[in-house]
Amino acid sequence: MLTDKVIVVTGGAGRIGSAFIRAIASQNGVGVIAEVDTKRANLLKDEIKTSNKDAKIEVLQIDISDVNSVNEAINFLHSKYGHIDALVNNAYP
Repeated sequence: MLTDKVIVVTGGAGRIGSAFIRAIASQNGVGVIAEVDTKRANLLKDEIKTSNKDAKIEVLQIDISDVNSVNEAINFLHSKYGHIDALVNNAYP
């Protein structure tokens, strides 16, 4: 159902965000962990890849309170994927 859909989850390494990322990975989607804390995001990515080596997980550092950070993230996503299919706005400043 989510095969190859690019889904960005802000706050993706937190409790709720990580549940979204795990669900996306289990449905063969591309889960983008958009997170200010990349250490925690990479730990989540590694955990998921341990049990599902084919999972498509991307870690994207972003600070949603910084417009430059948001613009950089948009530019990166556009250049890598050309689009996103969904955004889960789970972060708060």
